Amino acid sequence: MSIAIEYWNLVVRVDAIEKHYAGGWVKFCKDKEIPLPAPSYLTDGKLLRVGGMSRTALLTAEGDMKDAGLTGWTGSPGKGCWKDYCILTDLASVEGQCKWLVAGHELGTVQLASTKAPALATLDKQLAKALWLAIEAHLDAWNPSWRDEIKKLDEKSQLKKRKPGEAFSDNDIFKGMLYSVLSNSTNWKTVMVIMDRLPSKFDLFSLEAYAAKDNDHVNNLVLWFKDEKAGSMTLRKGLRRLTEAAQRLQDWSDEHRTADSYFDAALYAANNDPIQAAALLGTAGTDFKLPGMGIPLAAEAMKNIGYDVAKPDRHICRALGCFGLVSYRKWADQSPWQAPITSIEEQIETMRVIEVWGKLIEKPASYVDQVIWLLCSTTGPHLENFKLRSLNK
Repeated sequence: MSIAIEYWNLVVRVDAIEKHYAGGWVKFCKDKEIPLPAPSYLTDGKLLRVGGMSRTALLTAEGDMKDAGLTGWTGSPGKGCWKDYCILTDLASVEGQCKWLVAGHELGTVQLASTKAPALATLDKQLAKALWLAIEAHLDAWNPSWRDEIKKLDEKSQLKKRKPGEAFSDNDIFKGMLYSVLSNSTNWKTVMVIMDRLPSKFDLFSLEAYAAKDNDHVNNLVLWFKDEKAGSMTLRKGLRRLTEAAQRLQDWSDEHRTADSYFDAALYAANNDPIQAAALLGTAGTDFKLPGMGIPLAAEAMKNIGYDVAKPDRHICRALGCFGLVSYRKWADQSPWQAPITSIEEQIETMRVIEVWGKLIEKPASYVDQVIWLLCSTTGPHLENFKLRSLNK
């Protein structure tokens, strides 16, 4: 991701704030009265920008950074570099002096240099293949027909059906959104048992019909799921927020002819990057935020309607953390099945690692996602963290 600059700018690394400020990024935002999640015009999750009309206007901001324990210019005048934060008018003004700052994808933006290929630093082709073979071997030992289990999971995926220039129907879009909501904090085995009855309970997956549902209807649905032993603690809230998401998509469809084009528009805004599109769909404050959807559910919905992305859920994140492919800051409790608490930036990085991993072993990212999910979930061998770590040795 990148952040826009204009006039005079003080750009600081978020990881430097996390490292040096007592209480980290969250406490820094609270103390500086920055709302969370922070607005996109201030930060992209990797960089924070403070603007001003002159160098003098940034003195207070620079003082705040120094008070936070951050270092700006280090070295003698004209011979040194910017360390934790940088003051600039444009990239040319700090050429050769700030190695961690590079041009963004859009004109007038900058981004953290390390975000260009976050996974490549820790995942090469040899490691990717070796780790994948270890995963397959473990699944073979658990159940020689595990690939059939993946095919069952793939029933809700539309990856092979998404073709350039062809729009999914509004009902297909709603079906993908519904499956995403049902995957939240639920044992997917219980959902698979009732899969053939879902069309009748949801008006043949009519987007228009669900957009008009009220809370009483949702409450009755929740009771049905409970009777079928397929409910969850988050289901009522999820189905209620799904009515709001359906209303938004139906309004879009009425104006733009298809709900599918909503995702096209998000993808266009994300420079044709489905991972960044998932971030736009799942992050508060963006133009494309869908009600009730964080990045994991937005990614799952995109996967269900044919986009090749991974869902950074608890199983995927704890696996990648145990494999040493992503470092999660908040993971104090690493008992057998405990997952890290992930930030927006870490969720995006997780998706990127799966994307790169898939390219290295010539598999779709969504397939890599499903295999790792099976490895970690109660549907599969439900590997503990210490066993996951043993696979990458």
